[in-house]
Amino acid sequence: MSGPYIRANTAEMSARLTEWVGILSRMPPTPRAEIWAKYGNEPAPIAYVPAAYLAGFSAPPPDNRVYSGLAYFLDHALNHHADLAASDFLHIQEILGAPDEVIVDRRDDRGGKPRDNLLFVKEIGKDFLLAISLHTASGGKLLLHKSLHNTKKNPYPRLPRIRGLSLVDGSPTIGRIAETIPGGCLPARSDLTEIVTAASPAVKSDIAEKKYAVVAVEAPLTTLYHYRIPENLRGAVLPGSRVFAPFGGRKIRGFCVEITADCPVAAARVRDLLAAGPEGEIVSAELLKLTRWAADYYHCGWGAMLAAAVPAGVRKNQQVREYFFVRRAAPTAELSAFKQTVRANAKGQLAVCDFFLRNSVEPSPEFSQSALCAELGVTAATLKPLVEKKLLAVAAKKYARPPTTVITPAAKNIALTDEQQTALTKITAALDAGKFAPFLLYGITGSGKTEVYLRAMRRALDQHKTVLILVPEISLTPQTVGRFQLVAGEVVSLHSHLADSERAEAWRRLCAGEVRVVVGARSAVFSPLPNLGLIIVDEEHEHTFKQESYPRYHGRDVAVMRASAENAVVILGSATPSLESWHNARRGKYELLTLTERPGGARVPQTTVVDLAEEFREMQKPVTFSRALLRELAACLDRREQAIIFLNRRGFNTEVRCKNCGENLTCENCAISLTYHRDEKLLRCHYCDYATAPPALCPLCGSAALQFTGTGTERAEKIIGELLPAARLLRMDSDTMSGRDAHGKALTAFAAGEYDVLLGTQMVTKGFDFPRVTLVGVLAADGAINLPDFRAAEKTFQLITQVIGRAGRADKAGRAIIQAFQPEHYSVRCALGQNFDEFAQIELATREPLAYPPFGRLARIVVSGDKAEAARATAGEIGAALKTVAPKPGQILGPAPCVLEKLQGAYRFHLLVKAPAPAELRRILAAAANFYLINQERLQVSVDIDPLSMM
Repeated sequence: MSGPYIRANTAEMSARLTEWVGILSRMPPTPRAEIWAKYGNEPAPIAYVPAAYLAGFSAPPPDNRVYSGLAYFLDHALNHHADLAASDFLHIQEILGAPDEVIVDRRDDRGGKPRDNLLFVKEIGKDFLLAISLHTASGGKLLLHKSLHNTKKNPYPRLPRIRGLSLVDGSPTIGRIAETIPGGCLPARSDLTEIVTAASPAVKSDIAEKKYAVVAVEAPLTTLYHYRIPENLRGAVLPGSRVFAPFGGRKIRGFCVEITADCPVAAARVRDLLAAGPEGEIVSAELLKLTRWAADYYHCGWGAMLAAAVPAGVRKNQQVREYFFVRRAAPTAELSAFKQTVRANAKGQLAVCDFFLRNSVEPSPEFSQSALCAELGVTAATLKPLVEKKLLAVAAKKYARPPTTVITPAAKNIALTDEQQTALTKITAALDAGKFAPFLLYGITGSGKTEVYLRAMRRALDQHKTVLILVPEISLTPQTVGRFQLVAGEVVSLHSHLADSERAEAWRRLCAGEVRVVVGARSAVFSPLPNLGLIIVDEEHEHTFKQESYPRYHGRDVAVMRASAENAVVILGSATPSLESWHNARRGKYELLTLTERPGGARVPQTTVVDLAEEFREMQKPVTFSRALLRELAACLDRREQAIIFLNRRGFNTEVRCKNCGENLTCENCAISLTYHRDEKLLRCHYCDYATAPPALCPLCGSAALQFTGTGTERAEKIIGELLPAARLLRMDSDTMSGRDAHGKALTAFAAGEYDVLLGTQMVTKGFDFPRVTLVGVLAADGAINLPDFRAAEKTFQLITQVIGRAGRADKAGRAIIQAFQPEHYSVRCALGQNFDEFAQIELATREPLAYPPFGRLARIVVSGDKAEAARATAGEIGAALKTVAPKPGQILGPAPCVLEKLQGAYRFHLLVKAPAPAELRRILAAAANFYLINQERLQVSVDIDPLSMM
């Protein structure tokens, strides 16, 4: 058994234990460094720790040694490396009384010989725990336990949550628990065999009796399956473990969700599990409950929801490598003094000093050594003198792949406005109370919502809690991570552009408690964060929080449920809140916090709307850039300022049509026009990625009169290059941002002033804060306003409002030019004035009579198949079944062809189910349960709860 142990005579040990119980019971929550300073810097462990310290410390002690789990501090007098004799436990027992629980842990140490351990657990008062283990490998000696492994399962080490864990020093292996002796007392003997033999007749382990695993398989199935746990897997299979099981004639992955002694299936029909994942319980009890709720609510299989929650790299047990990270180890004053002694020609050392002085926040963030050296143009040898003088510290960490971009935002000392302070006061009061509290933070663009987030996060971290931040777009992640790491130190980023191994490593580090802050897209809502204190959902209205493929969950709503289950505070922030969240705030379900002003005297941009129909009449040709927008763009460049141009269409031309017969070239798999990409010289479908070369003649009539019309970002880029050749233009869309770290590199370059114009799709419309951006142009603001979607007006209002808000966020005034064919539509008009209240009032008044959200709940059922008539007939059968149980007419709409009637080769028909509450929605949907897993004639039936897309 590795790690430092404690040598002390019996009298000294008794005295020290008594002293420490008294000291710690009176000790208020104190930062770890203060404890080290007060009680000495010797790295000896202690098994007593106030519960406040068990909540996820990530900062290392002053000597930079990092301990796992609960490796905390014992009085410096007890710092020798030795064992306690077994008899010493009797003297400890005289002070503390009998143990509350005795656990026999039999584990196979990474394929070696199985070893037995006894762990004696004693709860001291309400907040303290003593763990002492007896290990056969040390000759039957008692060891004061260094750590409680797997703290993700045990953030508060209370006794009921210890059962079933391997509490072995520094071991990554989950033990196989053979015996548990509640309230047991260690006999005065050191022979393990006699102890186990004496205990066995009295008490048998609950786990030993539970021989069946309830498994949720990784498949779109709602049924749970029982499997027998073979002897060689006893103790290795626990709730939350990854398992492999026979399924029909194949092997399938799944998750053990429960261990039980009973099985409803006849014993002869129960099959044995094949294997268990080596990493043990990768899903905590809290996440099991959350994914179970999500699976039930969104009508999907529990195993499929767990598979969506746990990264593929974790499920595949992908491994990692070791990389080096650098942080500032001395006060900035010492680093500044050292800089004065550096020779003028030592440009590398000067650049390193300047970098860390520029990032002078406390605690110092860590930076990838390779990325840092690449950015500053130095080598690792340049860092060596600063490391030797203890100005910098270098630490090795294991990662799947190191960060390739160093985020270096400038630290800001910002004074809060009265509105920000009021919002923060209410949030911190909720954090202090330690209870579930949902807030809707409604603030106009540029009103300082992020500063409120940062200070709320700092309060949560000071309370030793963990923080989860959800953002809607991958493009937002680099900038958001940069801002949050200035406060939190190290931040984990989780999103779909990471490799499987990278996401797996992030998950493991979170499980180990190494990092306490996560920033990510919707799937990050399932991050394994113990002692969760705060969840922030930025731009909560964004449709990208809803997963459109199976399982179709909404990250924002799952975040609210997780906060409720774990007594955390949740902040939903937006300048254009979803009407569902706004309605919840109006009726008191959420507390509304408002920010109506931009701090520092910054003003909302002055907006101008251009009527594209009028522009067409005057110019006598289709218009991409209006005259007003071109004038403002040229003036912006003359002032050496920056502009953002938004166009929500990719490609060069959005349509190819024959002028002779009117034929529109469409995808052979989807009922959608093909888009011409001039860079590739291909016609491409943006739904199934079908691509073909553009024909020379019309495929229908043979005419050569093919007309390429419509404008995408590729063509807009060409037009700007022709009209304003001096403009340095950066295009951001899914065609140009497909590479690794593409978003981060592009945004870093734009922020550094390397580009004048940022042209892109929705990824440029939200969340960015570039002080030099003074102009925003929207080329087709109302392009989606006439879609057959009851949310079309809401989406249009949100998009225009958000993109306008990117301009004028510093001391320079901003301008916005909005081009639209329907400038008088209320969604456009209200967006121009940043008037959310007026828009919400109009839009809610149109929805309430129709019982559309937020005044009711929706489910969308889509039937698809390669035969249109079969899909139509099945949709009709489902509609008839639903209408027999719907209490009111009009609750079942359809079936009807989807807007995109053919998609990826399948014909699609859909129905809408309306109900006033989720319970009634589930009751109605149950009438068609037999259709959901239909597989006749290649038909598929999908159910989408709270759908955001009607296409």
